[in-house]
Amino acid sequence: MTVSRDGTARPGGRLQQLNAVHLNRLYGYLLASGRKDGRGGLSTRSVRYLHTIIRKALDDGLRWGRVERNAADLADPTRHEGQPQVRTWSRSAAPVPASRRR
Repeated sequence: MTVSRDGTARPGGRLQQLNAVHLNRLYGYLLASGRKDGRGGLSTRSVRYLHTIIRKALDDGLRWGRVERNAADLADPTRHEGQPQVRTWSRSAAPVPASRRR
């Protein structure tokens, strides 16, 4: 399987030579400039989704005896930032609703 920079996979290539460094470079490229229209990179979520697909494909290859190890297990995909931080207001710092303004 060969994974191109746009995230498409094709049969062929040398899976035994694939390592975590290759995948980390791919993820970095996709984050920086992976959009097809050339206007920036993919979202963290998209790159993590691609990592999930690659990891599953390599797990299948491991199970079928096509690879000796899963390079995606050793790669460092981007971390999802999680939930946005919630801002809390004290009563004195809270914005005044328009209906209560004079």
